[in-house]
Amino acid sequence: MIAPYARYKLTLLKKLSQSTKPTQIKERASDLLYISELYDNLKPLIPVLGLGYEGIRYFANSVIKSDIFQLNQRREEDRYVHVVAFITHQYYRLQDNLVDTLLTAVKSFENGAKRDHKEWCYEQRKTQHQSLKTLASSVDEKVFGFVRQIRDIIDNDDTDAGKLALIKDLLETNQTGFSDVEQEWHDFKSGFGSGADDPRYYDILEERSLRLQNRVSPILKELNFQYEAGAQPIADAIEYFRKNKGAIQNNAPISFLEDAEQKTVAGNGIFRPSLYKVLLFVHVAGAIKSGQINLEHSYKYRSLDEYLIARNRWDAEKKNLLHRAELECFEYCKPVLKQLEHALSVQYKNTNDHIQNNNNPHFKARTSNNFTIATPKQEDKAIDLLKPYFPDHHFVPLPEILSTVNAHTDFLQEFQPWQQRYSLHTASDGQKFEVKTDSLNANYSFKYFGKGQGVTANTFIDERNLLWHSLVFSASERESAYVIDGLMHNDVIKSDIHSTDTHGYSEAIFATTHLLGFSYAPRIKNLKEQTLYICKSRKNDHQPAWAVQPTKYVNETLIEECWDDILRLVTTIKLKETSASNIFRRLNSYSKQHKLYQALKSFGQIIKSDFILRYIDDVELRQAIEKQLNKVELANRFTRAIAVGNPREFTQGDKEEQEIAESCNRLIKNAIICWNYLYLSQKLEGMDSPDQKDKLLSAISSHSPMSWAHTNLLGEYDFSDEKLKDTAGIRLPKIAA
Repeated sequence: MIAPYARYKLTLLKKLSQSTKPTQIKERASDLLYISELYDNLKPLIPVLGLGYEGIRYFANSVIKSDIFQLNQRREEDRYVHVVAFITHQYYRLQDNLVDTLLTAVKSFENGAKRDHKEWCYEQRKTQHQSLKTLASSVDEKVFGFVRQIRDIIDNDDTDAGKLALIKDLLETNQTGFSDVEQEWHDFKSGFGSGADDPRYYDILEERSLRLQNRVSPILKELNFQYEAGAQPIADAIEYFRKNKGAIQNNAPISFLEDAEQKTVAGNGIFRPSLYKVLLFVHVAGAIKSGQINLEHSYKYRSLDEYLIARNRWDAEKKNLLHRAELECFEYCKPVLKQLEHALSVQYKNTNDHIQNNNNPHFKARTSNNFTIATPKQEDKAIDLLKPYFPDHHFVPLPEILSTVNAHTDFLQEFQPWQQRYSLHTASDGQKFEVKTDSLNANYSFKYFGKGQGVTANTFIDERNLLWHSLVFSASERESAYVIDGLMHNDVIKSDIHSTDTHGYSEAIFATTHLLGFSYAPRIKNLKEQTLYICKSRKNDHQPAWAVQPTKYVNETLIEECWDDILRLVTTIKLKETSASNIFRRLNSYSKQHKLYQALKSFGQIIKSDFILRYIDDVELRQAIEKQLNKVELANRFTRAIAVGNPREFTQGDKEEQEIAESCNRLIKNAIICWNYLYLSQKLEGMDSPDQKDKLLSAISSHSPMSWAHTNLLGEYDFSDEKLKDTAGIRLPKIAA
């Protein structure tokens, strides 16, 4: 039985603060201590319930969206399942929240310290410039002046003995001047720092230390970490910090520090505890990001192996798991590689034969094996040809559009799945949004947000112009792993070929999408600079006269060594036991590339090389990619039009709230697109002239119905029955008897 106070306390934990203010951080650290006690009591139940991470999220989100009285109306067993899931979910989220806070605080602190050090160096350069002028004047006067005097003595008519006596007198006279120049030279040299090893940089870290201590110390005292092999030095330092409640003495472990840091912290018999704490926090942040430090109870910061299907389960159930994931054809590595080797070799030959036979007029060879490939423009201006068929500018109110679309689709009750099609070309692209509130999901980027911080909203679209998924993530993260999240999210919209810009591309993603059954077709920037690969077994196929040549060999040995783990990773994603973004975030975090990631890249190099060769050879493929990416770029403009008032901003700080806001925007866009289809269909049905029908059909088939100029997005949103009535003449669907 949960005490009344505990029930009240749990309601306060529904929404986690995104603030990095010390008072807010201390409150969350205290909340973690409280909720960890509840979790420890419930821990034995969690394996019995068998909910899994997604099940925990599902039941917990139901609690988050419900009021207490709604929860109390559930059956007792159901209620307790929801509460257990909620406590577990918030326990994981709160630990992730505190780690995010730690990483954000350390990054912000380092940026501030580097900025201060840069300003100090700038001031030093002013001083050094003046010192250099003084030194140059002294050298000219006291050194070169001395040389000139000696030259005058040598050139006079005195005897050698007389000249020598004069030079000796001159040396004695100028001795003081030489000492002054030597001292000025020493002072000038000592003014040069050496970046992060500059003593002044460490002084700045120490001076600013209290700011970071107030934010990170409460977190480090409450989080329980797991350590990888080789992380014992940092583990000892963290345990010392926790055991002594943050009080650092001169016996604190320093083996985790680099040599220069050790000398600075404990050199000359003086121990600097404030500097020690700063460096400890920086190293902890680095170890978390590199995968040396993990959390056991977390969504984002578990060890890599924890995200994959458990090793013992994989060994025992491998064939069944591969069958469920429809990956049996990839079970054995050698046949897979042999087939791909042959296909790649054939594609090299076909692509180069077409170039040599002048069957590829868009390919232009350059010097040093460089080339350019042109893509003839297709008819764009997607809105213009359909625009005349829509109502007058700003004629149809948005509430009316939503009502009309609901009358045809009943989307307020449930989203009706579209009939699945084959050969469906999809695309995704991200756009940056500034976040105007505290958010641990946002990152600073001067390029996009100036002094602000923001996120990336990634939108997915198919060739019918339907926006079927969107994701929101930190602006500092690459889009590539989230491409797979989107492709795996929807069981209704099945993508056979998916396109992105360069930001969505990586060799590991080529590998993963191939094994998942998707054809990945990105638009890669600077294509001529891409490295092309060939398998060593096919090296004799390589012809010196080829215009497009491979430059490296695929590491087939590494692929074969890691094939079992590659299959385990892909099966985990295919069965939706863990999202691809969670796996790749951890896989990419290792300071040295993980062996599994290297193997994925090697396998992806085969797929990437084959794609680039086909891309060069097939103008229709290039045009299809351009066409689909143009649609998603149009959708990005549509997004800004819908977001009236703050088209490039999020006012929500929490990731889930940001994704809700993005989903609402996407719902409105899809409703307008659906209304456009309904309106154009009725327009087509009412046409008597075959020529007019053919003209409209041609415009619909070749141009996007993603038009919003006729939609009134401003003014009062009146949802009364009278205002929701259709005014454009779209008839209601016939109801079957």
